Amino acid sequence: MKILKSKKLALVTLAICSLNLPAHASIKEGINAYTANNLKLAEKILLKENNDNFRKHLFLAKISIKNGELDDAEDYIEEAVKLNPKDGEIQFFYGKIMGLQAKASNIFRKMGYAKKLHNGFKAAVEISPNNIEYRRSLITFHLIAPSIIGGDKSEALKQAFAIEKLDGLAGSCALLQVYAQLEKYEELDSVFNDAVNRYPHEPELFYHRGLIFQKDEKYQDALTNFNKAAVMTTTSIKQHQAKYNALYQVGRTSILSKSHYDEGEKALIQYIAEVKLTPSMISMRWAQYRLANIWEAKGDEISAIKLYKEVIKEAMDSELKKKGKNRLKNLS
Repeated sequence: MKILKSKKLALVTLAICSLNLPAHASIKEGINAYTANNLKLAEKILLKENNDNFRKHLFLAKISIKNGELDDAEDYIEEAVKLNPKDGEIQFFYGKIMGLQAKASNIFRKMGYAKKLHNGFKAAVEISPNNIEYRRSLITFHLIAPSIIGGDKSEALKQAFAIEKLDGLAGSCALLQVYAQLEKYEELDSVFNDAVNRYPHEPELFYHRGLIFQKDEKYQDALTNFNKAAVMTTTSIKQHQAKYNALYQVGRTSILSKSHYDEGEKALIQYIAEVKLTPSMISMRWAQYRLANIWEAKGDEISAIKLYKEVIKEAMDSELKKKGKNRLKNLS
């Protein structure tokens, strides 16, 4: 593991010493603190635990991701892989972290990180073949990566069919994504229509259809589908996620299309007021940032500036902080 800078090491040591941890603090308690989104407490507990426990390094990597500390996340996840290379979750987060590093790196380092991303996701699927999230991530890699680093659209289609065998609804959504990328619109329409007949009350279908229209810059069609998802009654966590992710995308689509601002504003306000966040959902700070975008576009600069400042102060996402600062600079 890379050596932490002395200043950072000193700060970490001071933080640990200043915390009055109970004698029974454990990995489990650190994980519970992480689950409760108390990242500072989770980090302090975990740093005191035995370095031979792979879960310590896995969750410190997760915390580092949320804190935007990608180099630390890379160090921790590599240590976790050394300790337990046959754990699917570890391999998945290894791939995820390498993907974030690839995104943040210069052109000379991107390819190396992208190959590691592929290796991590591929290993995660091999270890945990019934995990749909891992297969979805592998699909995304194959759809966007060039063949020189392993991208293979036929493999993406194979993974989508594998998901369909595990879960019909999830498989249909995966097939929509792949057929859209392959520009096979007849197959896409066939899968969508069949899925709507089979799952008429599932907002996830309309959410994914909306994303496809949004990517193709067919904004009115995107809004139509997002709005269908956003008014559906939900009884499960997955339905809740799809419904409120669709509400967020109504706001984002209004920004992309430079129209329907009142509609986008209403959707984001509802999202912020009602959403019950899960790890796979858009954060509250991103929703606030998009709302500020709309207020800025509508000419309400005072409200926009106030909300941008709140986002910059509270957000843990370094990319989001940067975007907020850029908008503030533009308005000053």
